[in-house]
Amino acid sequence: MSGVEEFRLRDNALVTVLRSGRDNGGRLLEIESTFPPGVAGPPAQVHSRETEEFTVLDGRLWVWIGRRRLHLEQGESASIPPGTVHAFANRSDAPVTFRAVSTLPP
Repeated sequence: MSGVEEFRLRDNALVTVLRSGRDNGGRLLEIESTFPPGVAGPPAQVHSRETEEFTVLDGRLWVWIGRRRLHLEQGESASIPPGTVHAFANRSDAPVTFRAVSTLPP
């Protein structure tokens, strides 16, 4: 692994890159994020080839997958297949820590 990278976003969210494409030929990205209360991720997006999976490590995460609305608690996960519009946010009054893993098919 080329080393863990950590940075803060404008809204004070902490993002830690655990594994990047540099480590695996661009096939996998794994990040762990802590979002303060009320913070949303990027605008709704679509990945044409990647599958993305969110797993909540602590707190609550709201995830939109197409027309589905999910409220994930600690230990719960959601998988977003390629070509699916999705978004996520922390709509609670407490921080949320979650892991996001994006993978390309073999």
